[in-house]
Amino acid sequence: MSDILFKDLNKEQIECLKQTEGVIRVMAGAGTGKTRALTYRFAYLLSSLGIAPRAILALTFTNRAAGEMKERIASLCGNNIACNIMTFHGYCAHFLKLYGSRVNFESNFAIIDRNDSKEILDNIYSYLSVNGRDITQRQMLDFIALQKSGLDYISYLKDKSALEIRQMADGLDDLKLKIYYYYLSAQRQSISLDFDDLINFTVFILKSDAALASDISRALEYIMVDEFQDVDGSQYELLKILCHYHNNLFVVGDPDQSIYAFRGSDPKIMLTMQTDFASLQTLYLLNNYRTQSLILDAAYALIAHNASDLRKKLKACRKKTDIKELVTTHESFIKALNHDTDDDRQVLDTLSLNAIAKDELKAADKGDIKDKKTILACVKNDRQEALYISHVIKSILKEQGDVSIGVLCRAHMQIRELERAFIENKIAYKVSSTVRYTDRKEIRDIIAYLRLMLNGNDDTAFVRVINSPRRGFGKSRMQRLRELSQKHNMSLFNTLRALAQMQLECAADDNRLITKAVGAFILASYKCSDLLSLSPIQALDTLLSVFDYEKKLRDSGDVDRLESLSLLRQMAIAFAKGAQERVNIADFLSSLMLSSDKTVQCSTELMTVHNAKGLEFDYVFIAGVNEGLFPSRKALSAEQVQEERRLFYVAMTRARRQLFLVQPGGFFANSERRRASRFIGDIGQDLLQKIGLDISIDDNMQKPASSQGCAFEPGDKVFSDVLGAGVIENINDKDCEYVIFFERLGRSRTLSFMAPLKKLEEP
Repeated sequence: MSDILFKDLNKEQIECLKQTEGVIRVMAGAGTGKTRALTYRFAYLLSSLGIAPRAILALTFTNRAAGEMKERIASLCGNNIACNIMTFHGYCAHFLKLYGSRVNFESNFAIIDRNDSKEILDNIYSYLSVNGRDITQRQMLDFIALQKSGLDYISYLKDKSALEIRQMADGLDDLKLKIYYYYLSAQRQSISLDFDDLINFTVFILKSDAALASDISRALEYIMVDEFQDVDGSQYELLKILCHYHNNLFVVGDPDQSIYAFRGSDPKIMLTMQTDFASLQTLYLLNNYRTQSLILDAAYALIAHNASDLRKKLKACRKKTDIKELVTTHESFIKALNHDTDDDRQVLDTLSLNAIAKDELKAADKGDIKDKKTILACVKNDRQEALYISHVIKSILKEQGDVSIGVLCRAHMQIRELERAFIENKIAYKVSSTVRYTDRKEIRDIIAYLRLMLNGNDDTAFVRVINSPRRGFGKSRMQRLRELSQKHNMSLFNTLRALAQMQLECAADDNRLITKAVGAFILASYKCSDLLSLSPIQALDTLLSVFDYEKKLRDSGDVDRLESLSLLRQMAIAFAKGAQERVNIADFLSSLMLSSDKTVQCSTELMTVHNAKGLEFDYVFIAGVNEGLFPSRKALSAEQVQEERRLFYVAMTRARRQLFLVQPGGFFANSERRRASRFIGDIGQDLLQKIGLDISIDDNMQKPASSQGCAFEPGDKVFSDVLGAGVIENINDKDCEYVIFFERLGRSRTLSFMAPLKKLEEP
C-alpha cells in the first residue's frame, strides 16, 4: 500500500508520511499540496502501519475541508472506515455531549452563532434601555469575547442559575459588565453555548479532570491539524492536552496565510512551538503546483517584508504557462476610456467591437501585450476600474473558454460597482459571501422553533418565533410578559404557558396576552413535546405541520423559502443516513449549527479576499489596490499591517495563469485622494507590468524605509499641510507611529506612518 501512496507524492510529501512519531511542524506554502500530504499521511497510518481508525484524530477549521479529507481517504482506503476527521468545534461539541455532565453541565445544550448572540443583545439592550450608539453590538461582542478569554466565567454557566447571574448583574455600575452578565444569564437560561464556549468548556473539563484527560490522551495516538496557522490560544491549549500522553502531533500550515486575527488566530503559535515541544521537527513543502513563476516571485517579494526566520522561497512547479493561455493587458481600453467624458458605456460598446478577440500582433500594434508578469492596471476611478475588469473578463471568456476567474475585493463596499459593470456587460457571475445557509430567515426561524421545543427556557428562541409568523404579540405585550417572567422566575415561554392555563397570580388584564393566535401557538407546542423520540425528518415534519409554518409560506407564494425548507428536509434525511448510530433532532440541530456551506464554483466569482481563502482561479483580479483600502485604513499597528500584507499575499497566490492588480485614482467617499497601496512598493517595479494612466503612485513605488512604511529618522524635519513644520522626535516601529514636535502648535503630536508628510531639506 505504501508504494501506491508514494507514487502520487513528491519527496517532501513522502517525508511527511514517513515521519510518524513525535511533534512535527510542516511549513507548507500556498499551493504546495499540504492537504494532500495530511490526507495521505492519515491513509498511511491506517493502511501501512495498521493503526486503528479510532486512535487517529484529524482536526480542521471548516466542514468543507473535513468532508474533502474524508472523501479522499475513502477513495484511498475504502468507504467502510469510520475516520475521526472533524472541525475543532465539532470535536468539542461531541466531547461535551459525552462528558459535560462531569462538571454538572447539561448535555442538551444548544449551540448559538454570532447572529444568535446579536439577538440576545437586542433583547438585553431593549430591557436595559441601552443606546446602541453608546455601545455598539460589535464592541459588546468583542468585550464578551475578551471576558471569555479566561475560563473563570464557566463557573457561572455551570454552577449558578440565570436568576442569580442576573441579580449579580443588577448590582453592577459598569454598563458593559452589566450587559456581559445579562448575556451569561441569557445563555444559562437557554442552556446555550457559543463557539468560544465549546472550546473553553472542553479545556476546562480536561484541566479539571486529570483522569479523563489521561484517558482521552491515551486513546488518541496520532493527532493531525490542518491550517494550523489559524489556531487561537484556547485551541492550542486543547491540542497540548490531547497529545500529552503519546506526544504525536502533526501540524500543517503557513504562517504567511494567517488572516483571521479578528477571530483570535495567532501565527506566532506556529512559529514558536519549540517553546512547548523541545523535540519539535520542522519539515517544509516548497513545491508550488498552482501559480506560474513570475506571479509567485511577485508574491514572495511582497511577503518578504514580513520578517520570518522560518520562511523559505517556494519553487514554481506548475507546467509552464503558454502565451496562448494569457490575455492581452488591454491598455488601449483604459486610454480610450479617458477620451470619453460623458458616456463610459458607449466607449465600452464601441471597443467591444474593435478590441476583443484581436490577435496578438494587432494587440501589440495598439500597445497591448501578453505578459506573464503581474499586471498593474492604473485607471481613473472606481467606475473605470469596474469597466476595465469586465472588459478583460469578456476577452478571457471569449478567447479561453471554460476557465475560472476570481475578482477579489478587500471590502464588501467595492462589490456594488463591479456588479453594475458585470450586469451591463452581460457577464454571468456569482457573488460568494459569508452568508451561510443557516443565516436565511426561514432556516433561523425553524432552528429557533426547534430550540424552544427542546428547551422551554430558551428566551432568545421564544422572542424570535412568537411573531414568526405574525401573532400580534407587540412590544407592550412582550414587556408585560417579561415583568411576569421576572416576578415568577420563569422563562418567557413557560410564563406564557402558565398564564394560558390560569396557573399564575396576575392582573385581570394580563389575559390580553393570550390572543387567539397565541393560544393556537401554545396548543401547537404541546404536540411537539416528544420530538426527541422521533427521527430528525419526522421531528422536522411534525414541527412544520403543527405550527403551520410551511402552510404560511405556501400561502404567501414564497418559492425561494419553500425551496430552503425542502433542502433542510434533504439535509435531515442525509444526516440520519450518514450517522453510525441512532440520532435525533437535537443531534441534527447541533450538526446544522456547526456546518458551513460548500463553495459552488462559477466561471466568474466576485468575493472578498477572506472568502477566497482555500480557492484558486486561472485568472485573478485584485480590485482597489489603494492605501486606506488595501491595506485597510484601520490597520495602524505593525501587527495589523503585517496581517494586511498576509491577506494581500493570499489574494495573489489564488492565481494560476495571470494576475491583475487594479488601482483606481480619484477620491474616496470622504474626499480623501486615492493613493497607491504600499504593497505595490513592496513588490517592486521590476516584477510588475504597469499599464494605463500615469496616476500619482511614484512615491509608493519606492520601497519604504521599513516593512511598516517608516520613511523618516529621528531628527528629520518634516512638513504637514495641516500642522505645518515639525521635527521627528521619536519613532515607534511597533505601532507604526511618529512623535513629532510641531512649531506652530508648540507641542508634540503622534502621527501614524500613513500620515501625508514631506521631508524638508536642510538649507
